[in-house]
Amino acid sequence: MKRPLLLTSGFCTAALLLAGCGKDDPVLARVGDVDIRASAYQRFVERLPASLQSEQEGRAGDLEHLQSMVDRELLFREARAKGIDSDAAVKGQVERLARNRLVNTYQLRIVAPRVKVEAAQVERAFLDRGFDRERLLSRIVVESPEERDQVLSELREGRAFAELAQRFADNDPAAGEDGVVGWIGLPHLDWYKVPRAAFFSLPKGQVARPVRLPRAWQIYRFAEDRKSELTDYSEGIHRLLESEAWQAELEREFELLSQSYGLRLHAEGLERLRQGPMRDLVLAPDEATQTLYSFSEGEIGLRECLIDLREAGIGGELSGGQQGVDLLEDLVVRPRLFAAAARDKGWEREPEFAEWLTRKREWLVLRTLVQAQTALQGPISEAESRAYYQANANKFRSPEEVEIREVLMATEAQAQALREEIEQGVEMSALLNRPGVGSHARPGKKGKMTLRRLFRSRYPQLVDAAFAAEEGELVGPVETHDGFAVFRVLERKGGDIMPFERVRKRAEALLRQRREQEGIVELIGALRAKGETQVVFFTDRLQ
Repeated sequence: MKRPLLLTSGFCTAALLLAGCGKDDPVLARVGDVDIRASAYQRFVERLPASLQSEQEGRAGDLEHLQSMVDRELLFREARAKGIDSDAAVKGQVERLARNRLVNTYQLRIVAPRVKVEAAQVERAFLDRGFDRERLLSRIVVESPEERDQVLSELREGRAFAELAQRFADNDPAAGEDGVVGWIGLPHLDWYKVPRAAFFSLPKGQVARPVRLPRAWQIYRFAEDRKSELTDYSEGIHRLLESEAWQAELEREFELLSQSYGLRLHAEGLERLRQGPMRDLVLAPDEATQTLYSFSEGEIGLRECLIDLREAGIGGELSGGQQGVDLLEDLVVRPRLFAAAARDKGWEREPEFAEWLTRKREWLVLRTLVQAQTALQGPISEAESRAYYQANANKFRSPEEVEIREVLMATEAQAQALREEIEQGVEMSALLNRPGVGSHARPGKKGKMTLRRLFRSRYPQLVDAAFAAEEGELVGPVETHDGFAVFRVLERKGGDIMPFERVRKRAEALLRQRREQEGIVELIGALRAKGETQVVFFTDRLQ
């Protein structure tokens, strides 16, 4: 079934009412008192993505597009008749969409221009924060406290670290048999659960205090130290400094607006909010409108605050002290102050914003109408989901994957030299310990990574080459956005039909989507028959 155009087009009813009149903009169709003019029709067609264009050519296709506009207006009339356009829930969603858009606009126009990171700042942070240091991590991963204590005891007695690592090598896919994981820097500490203090202060060769891992223990040391290159970390440092500067500017702007608008926190409202987990808190009717914050442009009640917190995924109790207040300011108050400032600047009256908001409002109204129509069919049973799954088995295949081990160099000549070494028997994992040899794989994976076709937007050449290669084949050099890669295909997998139990929710979602599409078609058919006398086409004016 071809996807309906009605919920996806950029058609705007207000545009029809405001469109110019006269011979230069003739009426192509009329639904009740709403005229569909040529200018609105042209905008409608221009905004349709290729996938939603009529499959028919010429006049037949033009008539199909015009019919879609008429059908959409019939749906709006039905929604208005049911009171959906004035529904409180729909209005609330529209208000949140408008506020979010204004907040984003305010941040883009006012805050973003003040966020700047210079090259000198990156260089200074590289040295001052310790990004210029890398350490060669070796570790032994054991599964129980008894094994942990036994290993520590043997190390104190003088047993070689590499010998003990070999005994437990099967526990650690990230390390070699000698326990060497590889060179790590400051950005890798969280990944390996290495405390920051240990990274900077632990003497070379000394065994650190064991670290708890999920269902295991890590006994580790740093075998060697070396200076890192700024080029390896500059991009990450720039992002870090930019993020810090962005947060600082947001806080600065919030403080300025708080003073300008006279922001005030009402203690009694805060106390009520702290009387239980957010997910379970039930407000009485008189409490729902109780004021939590007030400022010169309005108030923030407990009910709307609770809605915002839940939508942000906050289900537990609000923290005491300043921490809880900071959370409220970040998630609830700051967006409203930024939106109020944007409104004061007149940005919500800009034609582009008004047209965008109209389209969003109409989409929500139609979406609510379709959902109400679909709900009449009742919930989807397991038997219906299973039948859909069996009839559409190819939609439930597991993603195809190619597992590779990869090394990356800056130039094609360097990558070709590595390939020749690999062909002579040198292990890729050994090559990765050399300065200047990188990989797109995560740290500690020794160049091993799994590619899927959805990664193509990030690694187009790499994904294409990997899926074209045979298992065991050595490929490269392949040019990527940041260098030249050489890789070997370790394994190809996926493409199998997954069991129903694993994809049941997905089957339900797809079936629900099909029901919605069928519901639209059924509803439109009924509305066409019902409104036949209210619809007039002027197809002779369609050019």
